[in-house]
Amino acid sequence: MAEVTVRVDSNGAFVAGDTLQCQLIFSNKDTSPQTIAWVGAQIHCQRLVRESVLKLKASEQLSSPITETAFFPNRGNDAIGERGSSILSTRSTVLLCNVTINPSETKTVSYTEIIPLGGPPSFHGHIVRYVYKLAVGVQKPNCPAQITRLPIRVIQIPDHLRRPLLASPQISNPFLVSEECESASELGLEAIALESCKRSTASFTLTASGECIGRVVVPRTSYRLGDEVTAIFDCSLSVHPVLQVTASLVYIETINKECVLPSVTLKPVVTQVAQQTKSCTNSLITHYSLPVPPTLAQSFSDSTVKLHWEIQFHLLISRGLWTNTHTVQQSLGPGGGVAELWSGPSSQNVDTIDWCLPVTMLPTLYSEDPMPQQTLQL
Repeated sequence: MAEVTVRVDSNGAFVAGDTLQCQLIFSNKDTSPQTIAWVGAQIHCQRLVRESVLKLKASEQLSSPITETAFFPNRGNDAIGERGSSILSTRSTVLLCNVTINPSETKTVSYTEIIPLGGPPSFHGHIVRYVYKLAVGVQKPNCPAQITRLPIRVIQIPDHLRRPLLASPQISNPFLVSEECESASELGLEAIALESCKRSTASFTLTASGECIGRVVVPRTSYRLGDEVTAIFDCSLSVHPVLQVTASLVYIETINKECVLPSVTLKPVVTQVAQQTKSCTNSLITHYSLPVPPTLAQSFSDSTVKLHWEIQFHLLISRGLWTNTHTVQQSLGPGGGVAELWSGPSSQNVDTIDWCLPVTMLPTLYSEDPMPQQTLQL
């Protein structure tokens, strides 16, 4: 029995435009020689959608003979009603043909490919999913071909950060000592780090019916996946007492109306990431810190779906004056005097106010698998 192990050299997370390097390790655990007829590899991005909700264009359902290979089935998981279409792929590469592996022998083949630009980032939504995979097909003589698909995570540098990198002047002085230049992905990650670290404090005054309810202060509106979204709520200027404020960090998946079936009414899907609730009865300022998991998707949009992030504030205010409040005198013991304890009202006329603050979520190079690999038995 022969085995092939596909092992990615890095942590499984890549920036679009990066070079993926992996090793294909062939081993023969049988007592007789094993022959490999051919081995092929390809990187592709597959869009998986809920077929009962979205419609696919006829051009997307057709396979392209230039970019797709016979060992890559263009479909999703039929068990959960998914239909897939390949929206981005590299040319299939034949790594070896007609190779014999002797017993107890091991052979290693390297595969190098550039992650294509122009595609969406990896995204696992409720209606749409974008999945990048490294597909490796292997076939022995007189045997059916076998395929292993190794998922990888791909992030995209936003266009407004990528353009300055492409337009930066290049030094062409032949008398200067040439230094090793950073790759476009490294420069892009540095630009993301600088963008997410810029402190541009923004203040927003909340009003209802012409009356001031409070003020929200945020140190910045751009964050990276894995950061903590911080905010301050100032209720010292509120006309009415603010009883409670809830801050929630959510991302919203909005599907293009042209892609939805006419018989389906689809609303944006809201997913809550973090939430904090604080009482403001006797407070003038409250602080919020909402952690962002690094495994989620960045802000992006394409012709099918738009993913954006928001901080949602839910306020509970009192429309009337404090009523039914009283104090109770309590002795502090011999020689301790008397203390007054305040008691809140038994009932109060309250109102709710909702307000949203859009934020930009930038990507971060993170993968849960330190060195992804899969083994295929032939």
